[in-house]
Amino acid sequence: MYTNFCRKLHVAFQNLKDDARGVSAIEYAILAAVVIVAVAAGVSGFGNSITNLFDAAQNGLNVAENASGS
Repeated sequence: MYTNFCRKLHVAFQNLKDDARGVSAIEYAILAAVVIVAVAAGVSGFGNSITNLFDAAQNGLNVAENASGS
Protein backbone atom coordinates (compact mmCIF):
# COMPACT_ATOMS: atom_id res chain seq x y z
CA MET A 1 0.00 0.00 0.00
CA TYR A 2 2.81 2.42 0.89
CA THR A 3 4.64 1.56 -2.34
CA ASN A 4 1.50 2.19 -4.37
CA PHE A 5 1.07 5.59 -2.69
CA CYS A 6 4.71 6.51 -3.39
CA ARG A 7 4.34 5.47 -7.02
CA LYS A 8 1.19 7.60 -7.42
CA LEU A 9 2.90 10.52 -5.71
CA HIS A 10 5.93 10.17 -8.01
CA VAL A 11 3.69 10.10 -11.09
CA ALA A 12 1.81 13.16 -9.84
CA PHE A 13 5.06 15.10 -9.34
CA GLN A 14 6.32 14.04 -12.79
CA ASN A 15 3.08 15.26 -14.37
CA LEU A 16 3.33 18.53 -12.45
CA LYS A 17 6.94 19.01 -13.54
CA ASP A 18 6.08 18.39 -17.20
CA ASP A 19 3.01 20.67 -17.15
CA ALA A 20 3.80 23.97 -18.89
CA ARG A 21 0.47 25.68 -18.21
CA GLY A 22 1.70 27.19 -14.95
CA VAL A 23 4.75 28.65 -16.66
CA SER A 24 2.59 30.37 -19.26
CA ALA A 25 0.38 31.84 -16.56
CA ILE A 26 3.42 33.23 -14.74
CA GLU A 27 4.78 34.71 -17.97
CA TYR A 28 1.46 36.42 -18.65
CA ALA A 29 1.33 37.75 -15.09
CA ILE A 30 4.83 39.23 -15.42
CA LEU A 31 3.93 40.75 -18.80
CA ALA A 32 0.76 42.26 -17.34
CA ALA A 33 2.73 43.74 -14.43
CA VAL A 34 5.22 45.36 -16.82
CA VAL A 35 2.39 46.83 -18.91
CA ILE A 36 0.68 48.21 -15.79
CA VAL A 37 3.90 49.87 -14.62
CA ALA A 38 4.49 51.38 -18.06
CA VAL A 39 0.93 52.72 -18.27
CA ALA A 40 1.15 54.15 -14.75
CA ALA A 41 4.41 55.92 -15.60
CA GLY A 42 2.94 57.30 -18.82
CA VAL A 43 -0.23 58.54 -17.15
CA SER A 44 1.78 60.17 -14.39
CA GLY A 45 3.90 62.07 -16.90
CA PHE A 46 0.84 63.01 -18.92
CA GLY A 47 -0.90 64.28 -15.79
CA ASN A 48 2.07 66.50 -14.97
CA SER A 49 2.02 67.91 -18.52
CA ILE A 50 -1.68 68.74 -18.28
CA THR A 51 -1.15 70.38 -14.89
CA ASN A 52 1.67 72.51 -16.29
CA LEU A 53 -0.48 73.48 -19.28
CA PHE A 54 -3.35 74.69 -17.11
CA ASP A 55 -0.97 76.48 -14.73
CA ALA A 56 0.53 78.36 -17.69
CA ALA A 57 -2.94 79.26 -18.96
CA GLN A 58 -3.96 80.50 -15.52
CA ASN A 59 -0.80 82.60 -15.25
CA GLY A 60 -1.47 84.06 -18.69
CA LEU A 61 -5.00 84.97 -17.68
CA ASN A 62 -3.76 86.54 -14.45
CA VAL A 63 -1.22 88.64 -16.38
CA ALA A 64 -3.90 89.75 -18.85
CA GLU A 65 -6.27 90.63 -16.01
CA ASN A 66 -3.62 92.68 -14.23
CA ALA A 67 -2.63 94.44 -17.47
CA SER A 68 -6.22 95.47 -18.15
CA GLY A 69 -6.48 97.10 -14.72
CA SER A 70 -9.46 95.09 -13.47
